[in-house]
Amino acid sequence: MNNPCAPSRSAIGFSLVEMAVVLLVLGVLLAGVLGPLRAQWQAERLRETRTRLDAAESALLGYALQRGRLPCPADPARVGSGAGDEDCSREHGTLPWLLLGVPETDAWGRRWLYAVSPGFADSDGATPAPTASCASPTPVPGTGVSFTWCSAGAYTVAESGGGTNMTTDAVAVLGSYGADGLGGHARDGSTMAAAAGEQAENTDGDDDFVAGSEIEGSFDDQFRWLSTYRLHEWMLRSGRHP
Repeated sequence: MNNPCAPSRSAIGFSLVEMAVVLLVLGVLLAGVLGPLRAQWQAERLRETRTRLDAAESALLGYALQRGRLPCPADPARVGSGAGDEDCSREHGTLPWLLLGVPETDAWGRRWLYAVSPGFADSDGATPAPTASCASPTPVPGTGVSFTWCSAGAYTVAESGGGTNMTTDAVAVLGSYGADGLGGHARDGSTMAAAAGEQAENTDGDDDFVAGSEIEGSFDDQFRWLSTYRLHEWMLRSGRHP
């Protein structure tokens, strides 16, 4: 005997269809909300990273004025004792944040890339050699300075997107691996996935780097470089160069 109070199969089926429609609508609404929120989140971290880069750049210049040289990079994979201190056996590494008193990472929690041209982070006043146009008479470094007013950096920085070189004699390069973090190191020293394309140019350990505007889906590194002339200008103004 049929129970007149039991729901019909058609009623149950209709309820399931309604539930599926509701879930679909909720999914569309959530996607519409989360998309802008994610973009806002990324934009905020980009702004914070640029602010931290400004502070790091100022700290590098301040260190050069006080010590007469730039700091050596730190080991990006090191944790615990010695992490964040100079490792002068390195040319490429991460910013020595503990030495400079600046944030350890960018706003995404990844350690910085920092590279300094040979001779600009040592205490030997004979290195690096002056450029050919300044070689005679040979300039003498100021007291306590490891380079002369006509010493040039070794790094080339090209514009992202296959653009032209923006400098061919940068003294130092400082930057963030961007939102994707490819090629960088996390705070615990672990290595992120390898970078590809133009971003790989910033992780291969040579003298060539890429900086410039973010390119959707292919380049999001955020880089600064310290030009030869800007460093010399600061040193001259402070009286550290003859």
